[in-house]
Amino acid sequence: MSIEFTLTRQIDHPPERVFHALTDLDSAGKWMPGFVGIDKLTGGEFGVGTEWRETRKLFGRAATEQFEVTRCDPPTHFSVRVDGTKGDSKRGEYLFYYRLEPKDGGTEVTLDGAIQGLSGLIALVGKIMVGPYKKACAKDLIAMAEYLDG
Repeated sequence: MSIEFTLTRQIDHPPERVFHALTDLDSAGKWMPGFVGIDKLTGGEFGVGTEWRETRKLFGRAATEQFEVTRCDPPTHFSVRVDGTKGDSKRGEYLFYYRLEPKDGGTEVTLDGAIQGLSGLIALVGKIMVGPYKKACAKDLIAMAEYLDG
């Protein structure tokens, strides 16, 4: 079973700047709500294969999850995968696909999210939590836009 959501946000900065802000792991703590820390697992530039462990406080508790970049086409697309078995969620697969398109002198960011691999009671809870989870992702984009606004 897959739980999916989409959100879109207009950001008043060019796609190159938005892409950089979203993918600059060293600066994430400057804008990311609930940020606790990032532990890079791979070196080099952000791209396919980049992995990191991210700890954030969400829904009242700190949680660490492991991320992997699965697609990277600067400055218009990137995708990340979270293998829940390697983090605090202990289950599921979380997929995030970002599209950045020039629009109205800025960038329209579309995030398609999918949560897969949940079953039973956890799947039911996941369906209930998709609304708050989508709101948390929207808050991330708002915070990143405010960071870019300076």
